[in-house]
Amino acid sequence: MTIEEIDEAFDRMFPREALPEVLGVAAELAALSNGDLVQTAYSSGFDTLLTRDRLFGESAARALKAFPKFAVVIVFAAATALDAISGGFRRSLA
Repeated sequence: MTIEEIDEAFDRMFPREALPEVLGVAAELAALSNGDLVQTAYSSGFDTLLTRDRLFGESAARALKAFPKFAVVIVFAAATALDAISGGFRRSLA
């Protein structure tokens, strides 16, 4: 699947009415430390977190030890690819 196909699929499948809630949750999560983010995600029923933060494991080490079934996936992508994927969010805001 190409970046363009991912972007188009996002545009077709993302429920526009959910955008305010998604952005509100994202703002709240952005204020948390990485360790608090792990704890909050785990206690909310999530078992995996995707991030671009290559040092996430170091900064959240204590929390990750407390939740050994929680997984962190470091995503490596070119900035242009991430810009293309996030285009759906920008268009949804317009």
